[in-house]
Amino acid sequence: MHQQTGPLPLSSPLWLLRHARPCIAPGICYGQHNVEADPSHTEEAALAMVQAVLDHRSAQPDVWHAPLRLMASPLGRCRQLQEALATRLQPLGIPVTCSCDARLAEIHFGTWENRPWSDITPQEWALWMASFMDFRLGGKGETVRELISRVSELAMAHQRCRIPTIWITHAGVMRATALLWQTGFDPLRDTLTAAQWAGLEAASPGGYRLMAPSVPPNPLMNARE
Repeated sequence: MHQQTGPLPLSSPLWLLRHARPCIAPGICYGQHNVEADPSHTEEAALAMVQAVLDHRSAQPDVWHAPLRLMASPLGRCRQLQEALATRLQPLGIPVTCSCDARLAEIHFGTWENRPWSDITPQEWALWMASFMDFRLGGKGETVRELISRVSELAMAHQRCRIPTIWITHAGVMRATALLWQTGFDPLRDTLTAAQWAGLEAASPGGYRLMAPSVPPNPLMNARE
């Protein structure tokens, strides 16, 4: 049962790293569709993340008592970035452990996946907006509440592990995490609107965010991946 009643406290560093630019035409709803990421942009994202890890380890060496956990969504565009990171970190003397967790996957958009956003009918949009948290996307996909629930499980597990961690993930997971860390949102009883969801931070492809109490989430008005 969800026990959190306020913003989640941090016990160890947690970076949210979004996959690099996907190799897909603009305007496509890709969700959990297994799209490859641009290899060059994946390299750029890995190098930037490596530098952030080095800077943090230098500034706060006391928290680096265990191998860095690289936890990735099972989708290929995230596993590409996980592999690139591991390849670059270990020669620098930073041990890592690599794993995949389905709770880090993007929300499943059901029959909307791999279709242009413009194909989704006004009636479908209206139904989603009328019940933003509980509408089943594309008829057989997930609900926003289900996404937040699985991310909440993983966030609580991170609080117990006390090990520096990078989640290599997607826009929806980044928004859900920002919501949980900022407010202590309870997916079993709380609700929010599409506008509130869109105001939560999700980095651009290849970007990252260090979750810390001193770095509150900033709004980004783009809810689609």
